[in-house]
Amino acid sequence: EPALGPAGAEGVETPLHPSHAAEAPGAVEHPEDQLSVMARISMLWAIPTMRTLLVGIPVLFSALASLFFWSTAYFEDVHGLDESAAGGIAGGVGGTGIVIGIIIGSRMGDRHHRSRAGWRLKLSGTVLLIASVFFAGFLLLPTVPAQAACFGLANVFIAMAIPNLTAAVADVVPARMRGMAFSSVQFLIALGSAAGPPIVGATSDAFGSLRPAMAVLLVPLAISGEWVRRGSHRFDDDATAVLDRLDADA
Repeated sequence: EPALGPAGAEGVETPLHPSHAAEAPGAVEHPEDQLSVMARISMLWAIPTMRTLLVGIPVLFSALASLFFWSTAYFEDVHGLDESAAGGIAGGVGGTGIVIGIIIGSRMGDRHHRSRAGWRLKLSGTVLLIASVFFAGFLLLPTVPAQAACFGLANVFIAMAIPNLTAAVADVVPARMRGMAFSSVQFLIALGSAAGPPIVGATSDAFGSLRPAMAVLLVPLAISGEWVRRGSHRFDDDATAVLDRLDADA
């Protein structure tokens, strides 16, 4: 948080320029400000719930990025649809599912947060496992309408996890470490998202079809769901520790 200077005309304290922060009356220098990047990452890794999130989130996004990267080609390859029709299903149905899932997931996560133990992570893990089931239906059902419906529902349940996993990062990390926490998560999301599509492409080349290649995505979906669900038991302890630290600093 920025150091505050003297109160202005209306009695509201104004932020000081960083170069003058040390001169502010009562300014406290926090130990975290002097740590190296690797030291801060080590502190994040020491939080049990953050270990769950730093592994589970990029694994999830490797599956999600691959799903959207290859879904148009999948409908072209498996069903012989032209590019516009395949893209319409992939983008229209998939995109709508993502929007619906984020809205529902956000509301469900907020509704029972702090009233049910480990709720954000339990909800995220459960919906990702449900998404795996619908994704399996997307691969196994024979008709385009049935596959499109399962594709849309898989995206709904995947998207329900995203806002809750993001909020969980803020819940379990002290305020002064959140910049590093979200930077680390975004960096790993980028790596996971970049790694997934080439793996599916290489598998498709090996089997000569995208259907078995897309089946590979069931692995990261199921792993991320179970990993996050199992990690929920430490969530409340880590979130409480952040609140206790806030009270102590105050």
